[in-house]
Parts: sequence; structure tokens; C-alpha cells
Amino acid sequence: MLRYFYYNMVLVMLMNIMIFVPSILIKDRYDGAMMSMLVAIMIGVLMTLAYMYAFKAFPGQGLPEILSGHVSRWIYTPILALFGLIPFIYGLQVLVGYSVLINRFITPDIELSHLLLFTSLIVWFGASRSSKTVLIISEIILVINLPLVLLILFKALTGDEMNWDAVRTIFHHTRFSPTFRGVSAATFIFAGTIIMTIMNRLFQVNDIIRFKWLIPVVGTLTLLTSFFIPIGYHGTEGVATFVYPWITTSDSMSMEFGFIERVLFIFSIMYLNLSLLFSIVMWHISAELLKGCFPAKKPNFDTIETPVFTNIVCGIFVIASYFYAFLFKELQFFMIGEGVHKLRFITDIGLILLLLFLTRRRKQA
Repeated sequence: MLRYFYYNMVLVMLMNIMIFVPSILIKDRYDGAMMSMLVAIMIGVLMTLAYMYAFKAFPGQGLPEILSGHVSRWIYTPILALFGLIPFIYGLQVLVGYSVLINRFITPDIELSHLLLFTSLIVWFGASRSSKTVLIISEIILVINLPLVLLILFKALTGDEMNWDAVRTIFHHTRFSPTFRGVSAATFIFAGTIIMTIMNRLFQVNDIIRFKWLIPVVGTLTLLTSFFIPIGYHGTEGVATFVYPWITTSDSMSMEFGFIERVLFIFSIMYLNLSLLFSIVMWHISAELLKGCFPAKKPNFDTIETPVFTNIVCGIFVIASYFYAFLFKELQFFMIGEGVHKLRFITDIGLILLLLFLTRRRKQA
């Protein structure tokens, strides 16, 4: 089961480009982005290790079971509601944002409402499955798409269009102090630990997460490439004109001897798969956390029948995605995403401190 932990860590790392992490850092490229990433890597690794340590003390229990067994209901109910809201918004932003991009670059003849209905129904169906089913889906899709990710990264880093002088220019701004929005956004690279709030139910007492050193290494490489490659392709000034810089970056690459010359089409199909998977995982976690607010609702470990409550919650998520898509513009997506990163960063620290306190109290009991 532990391989699924790494699958979801990698999934969240890859999806940082759709959650505006590069865009936020590019906005601060002259004013602290470099130091923000450095600080975020150190904080993110510490938070990841603290998450893993805290949840290891409660094998077979998710966040709802941990809180309900140690704190009163009027305390844990708003906590679960808050932590259920954050992954929902992340899944919502990726689902709506990528539907807009697919509509613009790949299927301009299809109405956005129809495309959003199609994608949201897929996510609804996937998110309402059992936790074990969601993990298995994650493995299948990631194994299929990871080679394409590595191919595109190799092509980007070795392409003639990559301007390393622009990258070196940004390195000259390392002396500037980090910003709170930059640090909070960059720590999203290590936010894959959010799956432990629910998936820890499937981990047993003897399960040991090995190769922890891979987390900071892969996370750091992912963060640096997602930030520097768009700068190398568009320059230090031109890169700031895009809300989703990686879409235009992929369109700047070509494979002369490939079956599909424009990398944009490969990138779009690959990230369509990953975006749907990410939204499925996030909405599943959100639905299970919200279900934890009601003690009578039992968790969905590995059942064939979909609980009615889960279907209702995911149906509300689909309706909310329509309101979100047609009430806000892309620049407002960016502003909301920046705010959610700050909220997640603060609440994650609070949750870690609470779990460490409960872990210590349990050991002393």
C-alpha cells in the first residue's frame, strides 16, 4: 500500500503547474522567488516528515477517526469542514481551469458548458468510488503518463529554444527576501501528504515508508523545472504575460521526428488525464472528510456500492464547478488560487501541531 503514498505525492508535484505555483513564483521572480523556493523546500520537507510521523502513530485511522477519538465534536467538526473545503477547491480549480484551456486550444468548437459537464461527470463518478479504488486508479494513470512527463521535461531542457541566460538572470535575484505568497505556493509541491488524512485508513501498523530522501530530491527538481523552464522559453519579461505559462511553453516545443510534431497536443492529453485524476483524488478526500462531520456516516474503504451521502456531496461539487466557471475569469482564478495556497499553508501547520500534540498525549497515556 505504501507505493500509493508516493504515487499521490508525485501527482500533486506534477499538478503544481495547474494550481498557479509557477505563475505566483514568476510574479515574484525579481522580488524573492528564489529565496521563497529555498525556504519552502526546507519547510515543506519538515512538514512532510511531521505529517508522516504523526499519522504513523494512528495506523488504520484517518483524520476523522483520529479527531473524533481525542477531541470533542464541536472542535473536530469545523476542523474537518475546513480541511474538506481545501481539497475541494484545489480539485475545482484544476477541473475548471483545464476545461477552459482544452476548450481554447484543443476543442474550440465545443461549448465550455458541455465540456465541463463531461469532465465533471467523470470526476463525480471517480471521486464517489471507494478509497482503495481511487488509489488503484491513481497507479494506473500515473504509470501510463509518467514516461510522457519525463519525455517532455527532457525535450524542454535540451531544446535549442531554452535560453539559459534568462535562467542565470533570475539567479542574480537570490538576495531578495522571501514572500509569504511565494513560500505558501511553493510548499504545495509537498502537499501530497493531504492524502494521509483519508488514505491512512488503509495503512497498517507494520507499514514503513522507505526512501524518504526521494521526497526532497524529487520535490526540489519538480519545483525548479516548473519555475525555470517557462522563463527559459519566454524570457524574464515575456513569461509574466501568461496565466498558465506551461501551456504556451509546451506550444513552443516541437518533435521533428515524432508522430505528433506539436508538443502541445501531447502535453494537453497527458495533463487532461492527470487533471481528471487529481480532481478525483481531491474530491474523494473532500467528500470523506465532510462525511466525517457526521459520525453516523461510515467511511468508504472498499465497497462496491457508492454511499448516497458521497454521491450527494460530489453532485454539489459538480454544481459548484459550474458556478465557479461562469462567475469568475481566469485572473480571478489566479487570485483565488493564491488565497487558497495561503490558507492551506497556515491550516497545515495548525493541523501538524495538533496531531503532534495528540501523538505525544497518546504515548504518555
